[in-house]
Amino acid sequence: MKPTTSQVTPAPMLSTFQSLLEQGYHILGIFLSSKISGTVQSAIRARDMLGVTEDKISIVDSFWMTMALGLPVLTAARAAQAGENLVD
Repeated sequence: MKPTTSQVTPAPMLSTFQSLLEQGYHILGIFLSSKISGTVQSAIRARDMLGVTEDKISIVDSFWMTMALGLPVLTAARAAQAGENLVD
């Protein structure tokens, strides 16, 4: 059997986003390039289904793949660990 991949649908993103919001988090989602995946669109649809604003869930289309995407994600993770947030 040949391995396949599929983009994440809005349903699991909706569940994840909702859980994080209920815990009081603001969400920064940095996603694989929309040029090769529909995952960004799934994230936007999930955010829209929740009816929250962009200051609660920020969706970023990286337009990148592989390690080029990893560097800004690591930067964001380090900032979060240092106590930074999306609001200020």
